[in-house]
Amino acid sequence: MIIKYERTIHYLMCVMGGFFGGYALLLRHGFGSAATGNLLECMISLSLGNFEEVMIRFGGGLMFLLPFMISKWMELKTDCNRKDFSIALSCAGLIILGFLPETVHPVLALYPLFFITGFQWSVFSGVKEYPCSTIFISNNTRQCFSALAEYLVTKDIKMRSKSAFYGFSICCFLAGGFLAAFLTGRFGPEASFGGIAILLLVKCIMRSARV
Repeated sequence: MIIKYERTIHYLMCVMGGFFGGYALLLRHGFGSAATGNLLECMISLSLGNFEEVMIRFGGGLMFLLPFMISKWMELKTDCNRKDFSIALSCAGLIILGFLPETVHPVLALYPLFFITGFQWSVFSGVKEYPCSTIFISNNTRQCFSALAEYLVTKDIKMRSKSAFYGFSICCFLAGGFLAAFLTGRFGPEASFGGIAILLLVKCIMRSARV
């Protein structure tokens, strides 16, 4: 794939990662791609004897982790284009989210997001020279500022490019969060449909690049 297409697709998927996260936080008060927080909440619920909540959160953890196994199986055993599959899966998930009542248990309502973000992470995970999550920014922030510090000390152009790549990935993620806030404030749960437009744009670019 031509490098410019590869990076454009990566940046757009970072926008989607931020969109998913912002949508989840605003409407369901949880981060749809945070296995750490969900599993810690699971342990807290266990300590309090709230076994129903434990099962719901444990199920959420499985919904986030299973896509990694499914994606690897697809890679090893099928000829399916996993990026195409991820985009189709995300579109389906966004449609489901748009029709879920706000009265649904917040963690159960995040099940579609757990699954689609897990799958997205497994196939949209950076470009050739830079592994980079499209659904989180914690490690991307570390990479950005570590590379920047190294560039300031050594003047290595490669480190400047690396810092810029991770920095722009972070900006795209935050832009997705802003878009989610803007749309949810006006359309509520149906704001999820706005993410489909971004995914269709990614698909058009992939077709142009023959990915």
